Parts: sequence; structure tokens; C-alpha cells
Amino acid sequence: LLVKLLSGVGFEVREAVNGEDAIAQTQTWRPNLIWMDVRMPVMDGYEATRQIKQAAAAPKIIALTANAFEEERAAALAAGCDDFVRKPIQEEVLFSKIAEHLEVSYRYQDIDQDVDQDIPTAATAAPEAALSGLPTLKQSVREELWGLVDGDQVFLADYLSAHLEHLPRLMRSLREALAQQDSEALSLTAHTLKGMGLTFGAERLSELCRAVEQEAKADTAVVSQGQLEELESALAWLIAAIEQECRRLTPPN
Repeated sequence: LLVKLLSGVGFEVREAVNGEDAIAQTQTWRPNLIWMDVRMPVMDGYEATRQIKQAAAAPKIIALTANAFEEERAAALAAGCDDFVRKPIQEEVLFSKIAEHLEVSYRYQDIDQDVDQDIPTAATAAPEAALSGLPTLKQSVREELWGLVDGDQVFLADYLSAHLEHLPRLMRSLREALAQQDSEALSLTAHTLKGMGLTFGAERLSELCRAVEQEAKADTAVVSQGQLEELESALAWLIAAIEQECRRLTPPN
């Protein structure tokens, strides 16, 4: 999503899969600014930031995290980050931070006021009667998603479908981490699920994942059966809501 947002307005963008990859890319590509995910496998964003900032003329680095603002802010700044933004990503915050740290300015195109009429809504994308009783994303979340992808229906459908693939895998990873009492893997998986819950407005899922993450950080990889069942129920609701959104957004064959 970040790649699409940034490349869509003319920025040259590259994506790193983890902290080590980020370090390697900065040595050959020399970016002006890095959006650094705090929680990543192999090497986290803090350690990657510390190493990148050791170089002369190091790029600006803005930390991204799904954790509470004050919980991570001090750690991000201590690691050398120049700023800190909490997920889910807000488009206006994204571009204002870039303008602030790189001193860039934007030229805005006039858009027909009627363009919003082309964006599917809960009322126009599918009969309301067909949606009754089904898990459904909040209208505010739907509007935010459409705004982020700039009305690109095909991209949004692909974006939602990717989450439908990742969410069950993350749940399996969480179960495996619990079975192996792997606190580090449990913390990372719970953190990732929490961020996805925030993106789609699934507050209960995010709350449950936050509790699991805190337990894992305390090195107690223990989750009660009741907690696990509630988490799986909240995740099933989110998956069903995303599936419903896909049916709304993807035209029939």
C-alpha cells in the first residue's frame, strides 16, 4: 500500500523485506527517506535504524508501528528515528511527514466534485438486504480504504485478497508459537495481527492481540484457551467482513 501511494505521486520507491535488507539497500541505493516498520523478522526496525544512522549523510527515518504512541515513541527516537507514525496509515499524515522532513511541496490537481459518486458505497455496491446480519466493515473504514487506493477498485480487491491469504497463516503461526513457547515469534505475530485489526477497524481483535503481545514481551508465552477461542472468533469475523467487502468491490464474472 505504501509503495502504491508513494509511487503514484512520483516518488521513486523500493521495498525491503526486513531490517537486514533495508541496510543492504541503503548502501547501494541511497534513499532520502525510509519508512521503517518497527516489528520485522530477522532484524527489527530499531536495530536497522541504528546501523543505517551510523553512515555519513544517513537518510531520514520515520518509524511505523501499530503500538500505542507513547509506548514506542521514546524507543524509536532513541534508536535514531527522526519521527514516528502510528498505524493504520493516514494518507494526509504520510504526505505531510514527507513534506516536513524532505522539504518537498506538492502540486494538487483539481478534481471534479462529482468523482465521489463513482466510488461504491454500502448502499450502491450491493443490495442492503443481502448484507443484513453479515459481518461488514464500518463505513468509515471502507471510505478510508477507498481514499488510500485513490479509487482503484482492482488494486483494492487485490489488497483485500492478500489479507484473506495472510490472516489465516498468521493465526497458524500464532498457534505454533504458543505450542513451542516461542515468546519472540508470538510477540511478532500478535503485533502483525494487531496492526491488521487496526487497519480494518476490528477493535476487539486488536485488543486481544495487544494482550497476547504484552504477555509475550513479558516472556510468558501463555494464552488461555478462552483467550485463544475469542481471538479466533474475532479473526473469523474480520475475515468474513473482508470477504463481504471483496464481493462488494469485485464485479461478477
